[in-house]
Amino acid sequence: MSDEEWTAIRDARADADIAAGRGVPHELVAEWASRLGTPRETPMPREWLA
Repeated sequence: MSDEEWTAIRDARADADIAAGRGVPHELVAEWASRLGTPRETPMPREWLA
């Protein structure tokens, strides 16, 4: 399978997740990511992986 085909599959899955309400708002991800590499760093919330 080509890279383009894998990209299309990945994008379709992401679109389906978003349509189903499975997503994390950008603001939450940005706030979490801003702490990476600092003493306030925390693991990614488990519910983001569900």
